[in-house]
Amino acid sequence: PPPLALSGLTGCVVVLAPGAGGGGVGARAAGAAELASVRLASLRGTVVDLRGARVAGAVYAEELRGCVVVVRCGQLRMHACEGCVVMGEVGSEPVIEDCVGMEFGGL
Repeated sequence: PPPLALSGLTGCVVVLAPGAGGGGVGARAAGAAELASVRLASLRGTVVDLRGARVAGAVYAEELRGCVVVVRCGQLRMHACEGCVVMGEVGSEPVIEDCVGMEFGGL
């Protein structure tokens, strides 16, 4: 499966629709795309909704400010993020470093 990288976005809404990327073996939701990993960097006031995908590996988030992130992934790693809301299904314990004002919940 391919990786996905988003960086430098401000005030955007990114929604990965079911079936984007052609789907993959082992996708948990009907028609869900399978991604190897996702890297989110330097996003500001942006919504990233990846419910249409199953991320086999990690979602890496660095230097996000005031964002909403919705994911299904094997691992979640966040570094230097502030004031974000994260909702998702994560297969292992998340790694959260140097983050403040964060809110977490399930899908």
